[in-house]
Formats: sequence, C-alpha cells, structure tokens
Amino acid sequence: MDIQRWALTTNRDLGLAGFTAYSWWVAKFERYYDICGRKSTKFVTGKYLKEEPEMKKSADEFLL
Repeated sequence: MDIQRWALTTNRDLGLAGFTAYSWWVAKFERYYDICGRKSTKFVTGKYLKEEPEMKKSADEFLL
C-alpha cells in the first residue's frame, strides 16, 4: 500500500479537507493509471557483484 501512504503524506502537505485514501480509492487510482504491483524476486547484493567475476571464471573452468 505504498500509494496509499504516498497519498496520505501528500494530503498532509496540501491540506485537502475530507480526503482519505481508502483501499477502494487506491484500487481505482491503480486501474485508471494502469499501475500493477510487482513482487521483487531477485536481490543483487554488493557481495554478489564483487564475487560475480570469480564465479564466472570458476564456471568457465568447470566447463573446459
């Protein structure tokens, strides 16, 4: 519900009276602007990036 949190924060800044970011409002907003939620399935860490060349070299040696 990041959109809901964003909407409430923006409302605090603008001071719109009577605005509440209900779940139905978020659903309508997402449908109107064609936004879909995506789940992160792959994480890349700094350690992985450092070890990647070594892993690639090891894999190449294994295939030979």
